[in-house]
Parts: sequence; structure tokens; C-alpha cells
Amino acid sequence: MRIKELEKQLVFLQEEKAWESSRMRNVLIIISTYIILGAYMLVIQVQQPWFNAVVPTAGFYLSTLKFRNLKKYFFG
Repeated sequence: MRIKELEKQLVFLQEEKAWESSRMRNVLIIISTYIILGAYMLVIQVQQPWFNAVVPTAGFYLSTLKFRNLKKYFFG
């Protein structure tokens, strides 16, 4: 019985790891970051809020690409 529980936990952890590194997760975070920042900049009356929201969103996107490559480089 204990082995079945461990197998279930292992499958769960593998699925979690797959989600954490999935492109879909990154796309959802990028879209939500853009919308939240654009809305925030709109509220605080920044000029061209939707255009300016691109900068931090692009920064996040680039950091995920770079960190993924650096992780592979340093940790195999």
C-alpha cells in the first residue's frame, strides 16, 4: 500500500515540474503580467500605458529564456 502512495506522489511531482517549466505557464504569466501592468499604468495615468507595459513584460520573457539556458549551462 505504501508503494502505491509513493508512486502517486512521484507522478504528482513530475506533473508539477512539467507545469512549472511549460511554455503554456510562461505564456499565461506573460499575458497576465501585461494586462495587470497595463491596467495599473492606466489607473496611475502613465502616458501610453499599454505600450509601456510591454517593457516589463518583455523583461520577464527574456529573463525566463536566459535563466533556463543558464540553468542548463551550470546545472547540466
